[in-house]
Amino acid sequence: MCITLLLRSILHYSFVRIKYKNHYYKLYLSDTPAKHMLGLMHLERLEQGVYGMLFDFKRESRPGIWMHNMRFSIDILWLDAGGSVVHIVRDAAPCTSIFRCKTYTSPRPARYVIELKAGASKSMGIEVGSKIEV
Repeated sequence: MCITLLLRSILHYSFVRIKYKNHYYKLYLSDTPAKHMLGLMHLERLEQGVYGMLFDFKRESRPGIWMHNMRFSIDILWLDAGGSVVHIVRDAAPCTSIFRCKTYTSPRPARYVIELKAGASKSMGIEVGSKIEV
């Protein structure tokens, strides 16, 4: 835990806005391997006005997401390079043990992953095939 908290204190996250159905949403931007590794670990909650985190993997692949050291449940969305949602996992719960921590992956390649607070993707009406402007 100490290393991840130290990393969080040194890494400077910028923000990005995504657009879905004429609404803009502010997200943390995870655009480096260190930020990808850290994700939303150890955060008790998102800052006011921040909806989640956008991971940019720079190219399409099948990135895995796990819930180790998470403090709250999230929705996980995988998007292809064009911004189309190719897979969704809703209400992914934090791990109770590192030995029983599932890695979530998309059956289709994705360039981006968006993590939102659990329930947000459903309330926003996001489904597989939805188009999100990154």
